[in-house]
Amino acid sequence: MSRKTVILEPNTEDKLKKLGHRIKKARLRRNISAETISGKAGIGESTFYAIERGIATVSLGAYAAVLSVLGLDSDLDGIAVDEEGKALFWEQNIIERKRAKRRKADRKLPVPNGITDYRKISSEYYYVDKTLLIRDFIDERPLVLLFTRPSGFGKSLNMDMLRVFFERTEGDTSVYFRDKKIWKCGKEYQEYQGKYPVIYMSFANVRGETWERSYELIYKIIRGEFERHKKLLQSEKIISYQKEYMEKMLNGNASVVDVSCAFLNLSHMLRLDYGVAPVVIIDEYDAPLLMGCAHGYYDKVVSFMDILLSGGLKDNLHLAYGFLSGVMSIARWKELTGLNNIIENSILDNRYSEHFGFSQEEVQTMIDYYGATEKYGEFLEWDGGYSLGEKEIFNPRSVVEHLANEVLQ
Repeated sequence: MSRKTVILEPNTEDKLKKLGHRIKKARLRRNISAETISGKAGIGESTFYAIERGIATVSLGAYAAVLSVLGLDSDLDGIAVDEEGKALFWEQNIIERKRAKRRKADRKLPVPNGITDYRKISSEYYYVDKTLLIRDFIDERPLVLLFTRPSGFGKSLNMDMLRVFFERTEGDTSVYFRDKKIWKCGKEYQEYQGKYPVIYMSFANVRGETWERSYELIYKIIRGEFERHKKLLQSEKIISYQKEYMEKMLNGNASVVDVSCAFLNLSHMLRLDYGVAPVVIIDEYDAPLLMGCAHGYYDKVVSFMDILLSGGLKDNLHLAYGFLSGVMSIARWKELTGLNNIIENSILDNRYSEHFGFSQEEVQTMIDYYGATEKYGEFLEWDGGYSLGEKEIFNPRSVVEHLANEVLQ
């Protein structure tokens, strides 16, 4: 049976979208996953995402269930109140938005909505320069650094930026930094660019409901990184048993023990071949652990991840530097006993705080660029209100989505 089309007046449709956006903000501020909320509300995950978009075909009951999970169901008391001017949803005096007009004569860079590829975003889209993160790291130089931030604060883009900066490649990747702030810091920082082999993996999409499925996804990700470095099989500096190990990893014949030693073994081979210890970068390190908690296989996944991560980041003589990003503190996972050497930078720390999230000045500059200067108050209401360390910060994902979907359409 096809879904019935619901036709709303533009003003009503706009208000429903506002409701969905505020539900999304409430979820992000509480650091709750869409999967968790949809499960507790008794609805499908796709239905929940439709609610966050303010889709009219979703039932009022589903909206109410989500509000209840978020502890906002008291706001339902304001629906359909008398004509004295009380709020329909959350706030009084809802002002209808006026969409910013595009200037046909000006060709603006595209809004980087959903882009986490540093090379692409820094050269083809509007990019808020966060490259001084590299300077601050080089000044401090911890062996392994973990960034914990809520979803939407630019962790994945910054991890990819670090990869592009440090990784030695056949092409000249300095072109992606020569017009950025890090290059203006001088030669002492520039000399780190393109110097190291890099092991880079993201576990963001490890979402298996069973350990077997999550392990399959983890192996696939690790196997892809081995594929990226398969030229090691042709290196005369690599020992024969190491090549045999790599072939097993590539052919899908590796054991669980083999896979759990992947970071340690691959970094050893890279150091032998390049003559320089590699940088290891792991984005969303805790995604498999969170799935294990949610679906009842935590003991299995934490045991595997402890060996995998500690082998690559602690008990590893072949490591130059290590970076991790995630939502949760390493202290949350007490069973990860092999990672007690990590320096953690959280949302409460001043150090690095300006490199995750947009400052008020960065948001103002961005909306000025797109001719939406008068909308700053709207961005402040919808996308601001966060604090990283002592700094007032906007959620980058929220700002970009708001700009792309609400202001410039």
